[in-house]
Amino acid sequence: MDSINDKRKVYHMKDLKKRKVAEHNDLITSVANMDKTSLKMFELAVSCIDTKNPPENNTVYLSKKELFTFMKVTSSNKYTRFSEAVKKMQKQAFFEIREWDQDKDKFEMTSIVPIPYANWNNYNDVVTIRFDQAILPYLINMKTNFTQYLISDLSELDNKYAIILYRWFSMNYRIYKNCVEENRSKEQKNFYKNPTISIEKLRNMTNTIGIYGRTDNFLKKVIEVPLEQINKHTHMSVEFDKLTKGRMISGIQFFIEEKQMNKINEDGNAEEKSSNNDQNEDDLFTKAMQSNFTPLLFQNNLIQTEDMQNKEMLEKLIQEVYPLYDELEGLRKGAAKANIEYVAKNRSKENKTYIVEYLKKSAESYIETLKKRKEEQAMKPKKENYSRKKPIRKESIPDQVLLQSFKSTIR
Repeated sequence: MDSINDKRKVYHMKDLKKRKVAEHNDLITSVANMDKTSLKMFELAVSCIDTKNPPENNTVYLSKKELFTFMKVTSSNKYTRFSEAVKKMQKQAFFEIREWDQDKDKFEMTSIVPIPYANWNNYNDVVTIRFDQAILPYLINMKTNFTQYLISDLSELDNKYAIILYRWFSMNYRIYKNCVEENRSKEQKNFYKNPTISIEKLRNMTNTIGIYGRTDNFLKKVIEVPLEQINKHTHMSVEFDKLTKGRMISGIQFFIEEKQMNKINEDGNAEEKSSNNDQNEDDLFTKAMQSNFTPLLFQNNLIQTEDMQNKEMLEKLIQEVYPLYDELEGLRKGAAKANIEYVAKNRSKENKTYIVEYLKKSAESYIETLKKRKEEQAMKPKKENYSRKKPIRKESIPDQVLLQSFKSTIR
């Protein structure tokens, strides 16, 4: 057994931090009939594939301990849960892939069980995972129509729909970057950077046809909660708008931005940010706590204690929001506090995820309002100041003088 293990390349979390997942776009847009555990297990296994040198016998080897860590399985019955996840993947889980022939306007459906074989034991740390041959064309030797992303982005996602949407966002954003490099039209760039999808296609992709019947419940479960995780744990920042036809919500438009952090290069490695852009998290925390605006945000429940560990949020507050509050205070004392309290009272649930952007937009709007008021006041004609003449006061005459005068008159 030891001699066999020596030939195995077992992947650990430290190896996976800079590893990528590469998948064909048809696989990303397919129907994933899996729960979150099976889907994360599949994605983790895919990250161990060298796309140019396929694994022998379609087999990869993972660390059992690190696999549990990646999937956030910490309970005492984790081995039972892992066993159930594998069984479900082999008996129920599948990808339903639709391949279109655009010229003939025809499509072909393929249903694939991605991992039919998994093996582990109670005496070592190795988990053996073997891919089905039918899934390999969607994972190796891909020259066009594929997407890649860091497996570490998926580590903290514990929602099935968050994983599905993240893969779809990655696909669209990669195409958008290709459009930028090829200097395509503004319309083409916008089409992929701010992609739209019909409710029908979104339900199909997330395998939610027949469930979450109420629109508000569907939006919360399939969009709002997943986006909160994606924005917090991945290198993407995504917002959305509802598209309507009459009174019905017909589709969703997403707005994708890439955070300034490690990006994936063509080899799948992470490109480190320039050292000039690096800022110590302790310094950010100190600066944030020294600001008079941070306690106001806490008092109005606009930020929480855990947000102080979010480097990106602290950077945006210090660099983009707090300067606006300083400007507000310059226009009118107490204006920043008034604006913060206004945001706390009027923000909607959708804005909870994007609170920094919401604070920034609200402050900018209030600055414009105060400037216009000052301009209007400056344009008003000044009223003439008619000062009333004060009545001439008679000087008081001492009583003794009056008495003397009165006496002389009597005489």
